[in-house]
Amino acid sequence: KADRLFAWRRGNSFRYVVCNVKTPKVESNEEEKRSLNIALVIDASGSMQGYPLQAAKDTALAMVERLEDGDVLSIVSFAEDSIAHLSGQVMNEEGRRQAENAIMSLTTRGMTDLAGGWFLGAREASSAMELHPEHLNQVILLSDGHANRGILEPDILATHAAEMRGRGVSTSTVGIGEDYSITQLQALAESGGGRMHDAQFSHEIAEVVLAELGEARAIFAEDIRVVLDGPETAAVDILESY
Repeated sequence: KADRLFAWRRGNSFRYVVCNVKTPKVESNEEEKRSLNIALVIDASGSMQGYPLQAAKDTALAMVERLEDGDVLSIVSFAEDSIAHLSGQVMNEEGRRQAENAIMSLTTRGMTDLAGGWFLGAREASSAMELHPEHLNQVILLSDGHANRGILEPDILATHAAEMRGRGVSTSTVGIGEDYSITQLQALAESGGGRMHDAQFSHEIAEVVLAELGEARAIFAEDIRVVLDGPETAAVDILESY
């Protein structure tokens, strides 16, 4: 729907177009619900000491509890280094025990290479994807966003996140704390095909992450593209990335 039907032929006209996409109705079928391949990336740098890291750990434990048998989980923590604590673990009783132990062992350390943590998480998700090609693949990054090591340019991170999205691995981020930095987190989520969540308290962080997991299982249409056709002299600006 356009705000006006005509534009001045000599140029310098601005018109606004709203696109609504309605998907067909699909009956829910529990048997067809897809399993998840999740790489959970947790900021364990010094700025996360105290409540922020505990909130991230509480969220991770809630995720482990909510994941279903057959789902796959990798756990990565990062500071100035990045560590894979759990790689492509299939969720069952033993898998959940290993995941919980890995989460509880996390402590803060050093500076913050957010990009390095995301890269390792993406690699873990990609490796698990090769073994479980039918799963939905996602990196979920929990951080205060205060990166000071590694790749800091949002545009570069956005390019890499878009490349991973093209391979079938999306990225969502959660900003933790009252003064978290939005720059890198937003770039990863917007270009990675996921969402950036704003949550301050532990129960809110867990709530938004678990809600996204539920939505991921219900996806039946993605990568919807809207094509605008017009004269070569027309330029298009996207006002809302979502």
